[in-house]
Amino acid sequence: MQASLPSDAPRGLLSVRLSVFTDETTSPIRQELDLWALATAKGIRVVGVASDLNQSATKIPPWKRKALGHWLHEKAPEFDVILFWKLDRFIRQIYDLHLMIEWCQDFGKNMISKVEELDFKSTFGQMMVTMIAGMARIEAENLGIRLTSLWQYARTTERWVVGKPVFGYHTVKDPKTKEVSLAVTQDRAMMLRWARLMRVKRKRSYGFICKVLNLAGFRTAQGKLWRVTSLVRIMRNPALMGVRIISDGKPGRYNPPRIFYGSDGNPVKVAEAIYTELEYTELIEFDMTKTQVHPPKQKKSTNFLGVIKCGYCMGNMTYQANKKKDKKGNVTKILEYIRCFSTVSKPCEHRPSGKPNDVYGSLIQAVLDEIGDYEVIERVYHKGEETAKRRKELEESIQFYVGGIAPGGQFAVGGFLQKTAEDALQKHNAELSSLPEEASTDRWKYKQLEGTYRQRWLMGDTERMEEDLRRGSIKFMVYDDHAKLIVPEDVKKRLILRENYFSEGRLRSKVATGA
Repeated sequence: MQASLPSDAPRGLLSVRLSVFTDETTSPIRQELDLWALATAKGIRVVGVASDLNQSATKIPPWKRKALGHWLHEKAPEFDVILFWKLDRFIRQIYDLHLMIEWCQDFGKNMISKVEELDFKSTFGQMMVTMIAGMARIEAENLGIRLTSLWQYARTTERWVVGKPVFGYHTVKDPKTKEVSLAVTQDRAMMLRWARLMRVKRKRSYGFICKVLNLAGFRTAQGKLWRVTSLVRIMRNPALMGVRIISDGKPGRYNPPRIFYGSDGNPVKVAEAIYTELEYTELIEFDMTKTQVHPPKQKKSTNFLGVIKCGYCMGNMTYQANKKKDKKGNVTKILEYIRCFSTVSKPCEHRPSGKPNDVYGSLIQAVLDEIGDYEVIERVYHKGEETAKRRKELEESIQFYVGGIAPGGQFAVGGFLQKTAEDALQKHNAELSSLPEEASTDRWKYKQLEGTYRQRWLMGDTERMEEDLRRGSIKFMVYDDHAKLIVPEDVKKRLILRENYFSEGRLRSKVATGA
């Protein structure tokens, strides 16, 4: 059926998404088959399938999904319609939906839903889809309330209801009652007890303990080498006393856990203790008498983060400022460095460093010498709809004048009338010849902006240069005694400026204006 569609049939992109596959959900295969049938019934030629599984429509908007996002950002000229099975399979946030509708309007696209039978190009379709998205959002919020209630209940019971246990414990299921509880993982518990003794009794540093553990073959729960930060957070976790813990604070940052107390005022016990209360208290008090394990976070951020790399471990080079104080606590000197603090695969043995001005200066000079004279190219979206419409008008006009000038035609009378018709025919034919064939289709156009990258960076600021270098995947590898600029072979293609229609700034403006 698809093969019988005309060559100028609308081109369709099938969007398939599912968070979790269960018996009650519609399988991705069923969704795709239904969408193929829908596209064929509507005379739409399928040009691709964007399948995004295990991704939440509430948390991840369409343009951030791996498959669909690639089509929206890079392959927009290749399709005319997005088809999806059901609205809540595609999108749930109202602001996200409005932005997708505006994107379709600006790029000349359409969206069609199978279950709701909505065509987003119609005014009624846009009104209805906004209402349905609101209902989907309410449903998602209700789910969030149910999950919150589940967590609140889990805190009060000694059974293990939900969540991932701390390192040193694992879950076990009673074959009769089907209830889940926590049990001590003996080899990990032995490791943690040994680490506490080394810290408190032998007064060894966490770095030394990590080194011994790694050499002995002990690994984290993820199978990686031990790092100081990870070990400290585990050993200081009160959950090792076999009690329920909670963690408050903002998502995306580390929030120290604290003990949850039941209605009787006592900690809720969930498992056998690895550390006794006395052992845990002894560890915390010992750590508090020592200097901080890590230096405090500096207010000044690292410039060119992700560009300046360690030449040995390929980790990021970051900014650090160490303050020197006198006996009275007054700051006498600030030592600034760009250093490697990476432990991507294993702790970096070299950890090269340099003065910020020297490292930044060397990077900027190397970049200017290598690509500073490249022309700045911008990518813009060209809609072929207007060109195609004009081409059709010109072709019809030319046919009209050709017929009128032919013997017996209405303009074949000589004199001024025929001369005017011949001039109009020549003018329209010249305009038609000047229209390139590819201009009638949607495509990316590349136009050269004024100036070079050298001028762009000199007129701009460091942030603009950082963005360009990251987009170009340019790396500055720092070694103990030298540095090297790594430029990809296709750097000119990577450097092309691309407007991000779904940028954070546009999203914030939508929220602020209530659009």
